[in-house]
Amino acid sequence: MKKILIEAYSPSHLFFFLPYVQKDIEHVELIWYGRKSIIENLPKELILPQNIYYYKTSPQIKSWRPSRFEADKYRRFLLSNFKSDYDYLIYSPFNYGIYFELLRHTLSIDKKSILLYDDGMAGFLPNKNNFNKLKEMFYLYHGIPTSVPAHRLYANPSMEKGFSINPNLIFRGQNQDLQVMDVSKQISDFMKTVYINNFMGELNDNSAIIATHHAVESNRMDESSYFLKIKKVINRIHELGINKIYFSMHHQEDHKRKYSQYESLGMTPIKNQNIPLEVFCCSDRLKLLAQPFNTIPFMATSLGLMNEKKVISYNLDNMPFVNERVMLIKKLLREQNIEHYLM
Repeated sequence: MKKILIEAYSPSHLFFFLPYVQKDIEHVELIWYGRKSIIENLPKELILPQNIYYYKTSPQIKSWRPSRFEADKYRRFLLSNFKSDYDYLIYSPFNYGIYFELLRHTLSIDKKSILLYDDGMAGFLPNKNNFNKLKEMFYLYHGIPTSVPAHRLYANPSMEKGFSINPNLIFRGQNQDLQVMDVSKQISDFMKTVYINNFMGELNDNSAIIATHHAVESNRMDESSYFLKIKKVINRIHELGINKIYFSMHHQEDHKRKYSQYESLGMTPIKNQNIPLEVFCCSDRLKLLAQPFNTIPFMATSLGLMNEKKVISYNLDNMPFVNERVMLIKKLLREQNIEHYLM
C-alpha cells in the first residue's frame, strides 16, 4: 500500500477526514500546520498517525510576497522528513498556493496522486484563480515551473478523485469526470461518538451556540462594529426564547484578547474551543446555532445533525463569497425544513 501523507491546518480538517482513514492509520503520516497544543488536546477517539510533522507557515509568502528564504526553509523541512523519490498519496484540503506547489514539486508528486477532502464550504463554491500569469511568475521565482488553472479545488481539471460529505453539491466546473467518494456516514458516526463519549453533559437544555469569527483579526471589521453585531445576535436569540448561550471561537481569532469580551456579554465558553461545532450539533439540548454564514450549518446539515434545530445567519462586513454562501446555506436548510433567520 502507498504511504499516505495528509496535510491539515485546523481541527476541522482532522475531524472531517482523518476518521475515514483510521483503518489505514499505520500507513498515514501527517503534516500539521496548526498549533501543537491543538493536537495535544484532541479527543482520544481521533486516532492520530504515529508520525506527525509540525510546520509553522509564513503569512508573508502566503500573501504572495516573494521569500526565497521561506521557500528554502520549507524545502529543507520536507527533504529532512520525507523521501523525494517515494510514491506518496497526498490527501489535502488545498491544491493551490505556494506551500502546496512546493510540496508537490519537492517530493515529485504526480498530480494523479493528489486527492482533495473538504475544507469547509470552499469546495462547494466557484473558487476562481485570479492573476494567473503573475502567480506563475511568482512560482517560477521560487523554482516551480507550473501553470495555474482557471479554477481551484475540485474544479481544477487535473483533479481526478476526492472525498466529501456532500459530493452532489461539489463545484466541479468543467471537471465533470471527477470522482468524489461520499464519506458522510463515517464522519457523522464519528462526530456522534465523540459527542457521546466526551460532551453529553456540557450543554444545558434549550441552549444556543454562537460561532464567532475572525473578522477583526482579518481587518474586515473594526472591533466595535463587530461586537455590536454579536450583541444584536444575542438579543435575537433571547427573543426566540433561549437564555443559555454558549460561544465557540474560530481558531484564527485572538483568544487571549476576545475570550473575556465574549464572557462579559453573558455567554459561556465551550470548554474545548478546538472541537468543531458540528460535534455539539449532535446534542438534543442544542436548539439554535448562530453563525456568520460560515461552514457549520452547511456541514452539519450535510451530516444529518441539524434536526429540530434553528439557525441564525448573521452577516459581517467584507465576507468573501457571501452571496454564494447565502444561497448554498439557504438552499440546504430549506430542503431540510430547518427554521432559518437572517441578520
